[in-house]
Amino acid sequence: KEKINELNLIRYTIDEGSKEPYKKPFLLPESEGRHQIRFDASDRVENFTPQVTRIFHLDLTPPELKHRLTGTTYPEGDRLYINAQTKIELSASDAGAGVLQILCRLNGGKVRGCRQPFSLKTSGPYQLEYFGLDRVKNRSSMHQARFFVDSEPPQVGIRTSPSGRKTGSLTTIGRRALVFLETEDRFSGVKEVFYSINGGPQILYRRSIGKLPKGGKMELNVLAEDWVGNQQKSSFFFNIE
Repeated sequence: KEKINELNLIRYTIDEGSKEPYKKPFLLPESEGRHQIRFDASDRVENFTPQVTRIFHLDLTPPELKHRLTGTTYPEGDRLYINAQTKIELSASDAGAGVLQILCRLNGGKVRGCRQPFSLKTSGPYQLEYFGLDRVKNRSSMHQARFFVDSEPPQVGIRTSPSGRKTGSLTTIGRRALVFLETEDRFSGVKEVFYSINGGPQILYRRSIGKLPKGGKMELNVLAEDWVGNQQKSSFFFNIE
């Protein structure tokens, strides 16, 4: 083996370039793709080592990212509603070194890894920011997505005309009375309301309920659903005179 103080010269060649004496660390050309480095060394009496070849792939391109929502979504105006079961999935691809990390944050919070699908349980607006790194630390630009989580079902109320006599949970009304359902949803809005009387078939509610039993007890079951699938079931009890 040569002693270090007898080494005279190290030469290298990048791709098809000319031989250069090695003096300090160098960078590869700023062109993505395959590159080849050949190098050898000599001592002071010009004994040269066999030439060594190393092949590198220069990766300058960051990962490509996208997001996908799986489950119920409802666009309205400039707002996209989702529910608490909607899955948010981030994915990335990188044709070079490969994806190392997908990172994200919600509403300006702490940056965290986001490789697994997730959902959000709390109602309200969200801004999702996300980016990716490949295995040689190329970083993508920041991506953004906005959506509004609606995890609350509609609220259901009831009134009659004329007004009845209420005793606890039981309301006494005449058989010619009209029953009105009043529904409200704070976020995505009420989509549809169904009702059934005394276990009968479900009927789509439109204006009022007027065909009541001729007398006796009546159980009115109500199902209200909003535009992202949140449901509220309510029951009301009447005595028909």
